Amino acid sequence: MKSLIINVNREVSRTNEAWDDKVNRQFTDKFYTYIDHVVKLVELLDDYSKFVHAKADAIENYGNVGQHYI
Repeated sequence: MKSLIINVNREVSRTNEAWDDKVNRQFTDKFYTYIDHVVKLVELLDDYSKFVHAKADAIENYGNVGQHYI
């Protein structure tokens, strides 16, 4: 994901050099704001995924402990 964002940022920067006007700057500012939000969302989802995996492992381990007594 990071490499994709880097490539998109590079292309937007290259476009800005060719189209240096007010509308393009407004779009670019909004675009970078949205990209920042997407990056934060990806990081949050990654952290949440780790949390869910840890909980699933704990549940699996709990179930395995109970099987020893059966």
